[in-house]
Amino acid sequence: MQKDSSPVFITSDPAMGELLDEIRRISPFPVPILITGESGVGKEVIASLIHRWSGRGSEPFIPVNASTLRGDLLESALFGHAKGSFTGAVSRHAGLTAAADRGTLFLDEIGETDTGAQARLLRFLDSGEYLPVGESVARRSNARVIAATNRDLREEIERGTFREDLYYRLSAVVFRIPPLRERRADILPLAFHFISRLVSKYKTGPFKISPRAQRVMESYDWPGNVRQLQNEITAAVLRKGSGRLEITDLPAELMSGFLDPVPDKPAGLDGRLRRFERDEILGALRRAGSNHSRAASILGLKRTTLLYRMRRHGIALREKKDSR
Repeated sequence: MQKDSSPVFITSDPAMGELLDEIRRISPFPVPILITGESGVGKEVIASLIHRWSGRGSEPFIPVNASTLRGDLLESALFGHAKGSFTGAVSRHAGLTAAADRGTLFLDEIGETDTGAQARLLRFLDSGEYLPVGESVARRSNARVIAATNRDLREEIERGTFREDLYYRLSAVVFRIPPLRERRADILPLAFHFISRLVSKYKTGPFKISPRAQRVMESYDWPGNVRQLQNEITAAVLRKGSGRLEITDLPAELMSGFLDPVPDKPAGLDGRLRRFERDEILGALRRAGSNHSRAASILGLKRTTLLYRMRRHGIALREKKDSR
């Protein structure tokens, strides 16, 4: 449980900035919100911002990780239980829904809940009423519900593991938070933000990041997103103590996607690798008839990654749409 903790979402990406503006506009309206996106993109930070911008910032913000609570455990944690209602219930527990009254209940990884708990959650969303385990009198809470998931809930509905009616009740408004590889302009601002916090907290530094290390970081896809970036920066800063972060201070895996722009006269192994990648991209574009999505598929890349590498090699971004 926490009061308004002034969450911060660092971004220099224009599209992400527009999304934040939209989130701010929607936040005051007390409708359920579903936040989607890969693990580590900052879904809980977005939920905290919605809580602050909603006008409920002085009330509790209660995060619940649904993936750690299954079945009866989740129901008891959310809605509480009566004393003696099950083995181990030695006293009455009010539940997190009651604790979040007039505040915000954030249900992270909602796709992990079982169908039994989903049915009880649906009742609460519909009426604001809930029934503690072992009690017969319904209670009410004015908690605003925000849910988040890294799963495709429509696919879960098809599999029969997620209730369709609950999905539509949770998704009055849906915000997709893009992964870090789709907003590469945010990588360095986030890195410098994390460094600044570490320097302030642990009295390390000062720190800089070498230009080459910056290029490596910007070229990497960061499959663990912001959480992975923060962890790697933290490890590098604490190991080094002060000075300038170099490529050798970063994990070797970050080099896997790094190639400098092709020079006029590429020399040595690096030059040959850069020329090879450029030729492979051009060949895939020819085979795909200059369609970016098909070329990316040929190369086994995401479309956004292909476009980034095309820009890095100075390859024109003109595209022919797929007419199939």
